[in-house]
Amino acid sequence: MEIRSTRVIIILRRTSISSPDGVEWEFWRELSWELLEHSLQNTARANKRYQFGELRVGRLNKIIRAKGLAGYGVEDLMRGYRLGYETYGQQLDGFLVPILAATAYILLVLTAMQVGLGTDRLQESVPFQRVLYGFTVFSIITLLILVAIAAFTILLFVVFNYLSMKAHLRKRMAFYASLGH
Repeated sequence: MEIRSTRVIIILRRTSISSPDGVEWEFWRELSWELLEHSLQNTARANKRYQFGELRVGRLNKIIRAKGLAGYGVEDLMRGYRLGYETYGQQLDGFLVPILAATAYILLVLTAMQVGLGTDRLQESVPFQRVLYGFTVFSIITLLILVAIAAFTILLFVVFNYLSMKAHLRKRMAFYASLGH
């Protein structure tokens, strides 16, 4: 039970709900202050960097990748603090879902333009046909470029992970060789 004033001690003594006999207010204040001071919830004991809140994994990844861009290493740039994907399939899903959403939107726009092209007024409109042609070419090229970028990024991760695994394997085998059989 929380005791915040001398009145609470007096009420507890009278009602015998709890018997803090022999407990004086000054002793109780000193005891509670001592307990609070050494409590795990006491933020005064925590390092100053924790008083502003924790960094989320996404932010830590950005910080580490920025450090990698600054020339501290390719591994920091590729992996960040924590790699967001555990398998290449998850990585492929992460890249292709936005591309599929863009494709769906482009298909809606192209369908609407095709319906507009079916009307007599827009069928003979040269500016509309130019816009339709330009948007069609733009959408085809953009989607191909996005898929190529996704495939290249995954290929880059595959090569990087393979080289990292080989380097780790060489270090481990060198360690075992140094132990001597």
